[in-house]
Amino acid sequence: MRALIHVTAWERVSVGRRVLCAFARVVTLFLLVFMFGYLAYAKRYQLEAKFWHWRHGNSIMMGKYEVPVSQHWFIYDQDDVAFTMMNSAPNLPRDSKFHTTAVITVFPFRQRAVGSNGLAFWLSLQRQRLMRDEVESVEEKTLTFGDESITCIGGRELSEILRGNPYHVETDIISRNCMSERGLNILFVGEPSDLQSFQAFVSQIRRKK
Repeated sequence: MRALIHVTAWERVSVGRRVLCAFARVVTLFLLVFMFGYLAYAKRYQLEAKFWHWRHGNSIMMGKYEVPVSQHWFIYDQDDVAFTMMNSAPNLPRDSKFHTTAVITVFPFRQRAVGSNGLAFWLSLQRQRLMRDEVESVEEKTLTFGDESITCIGGRELSEILRGNPYHVETDIISRNCMSERGLNILFVGEPSDLQSFQAFVSQIRRKK
C-alpha cells in the first residue's frame, strides 16, 4: 500500500511520468478493490455463518426444542412458524448434473401433538402423494433423538419435476419430509452425500423438559 502513495525519483523527472504512474496507481487500486469485493461476495455465506455462530454458538432454542447448528451451517430465514438453515460450504460434485447446497427447514412451534394415529394418517398421505407423482427411489426411515422418534419419507422429487421440463437437467437431489408424534416437522433437501449429516443433525435435537 505504501508503494501506491510513494512518489519515486523516476516519476519526478516529467509530468508525463507522473501521469503514467498516477494512472497505474488508480488501476492497481481498482483491481485490489475488485478482488477483495469478489472474495467477500464469493464467501458471503461462509462469513455469515461465522458471524451467526459468533452470536449464537452451536445451537439455538426454538419452540420446545434445542436445535443444533453445525459448523458452516447457519439460520438464514426465520419467522414465528419455522426457520430454515443452510450449509454455507457445500462439497458439490463437478459434473453436468444440477446440484444444490443442503437446506433444512424446521417447524418447531406446533402446540398440539399429532399422536400415533395422526402420524400414520400423515405417512399414508405422503406415500400416496409420492406414488401419484411417480417419484423414484422412495425411502422411509425412523430416526430417534432424545426420548422421541421421527419418521422421514422422500425420494428424488426434484428429478421428477425436472423430467417434465423441455430443458431437462439431470439431478441426484433428494428430499425428506419428517414428522414426529409430538408434531415436530422437518424438511430436508440436499445431495445424497448430505443425508448422513442430516440424520446426525436430527439425532442431536433435544426437547425442553
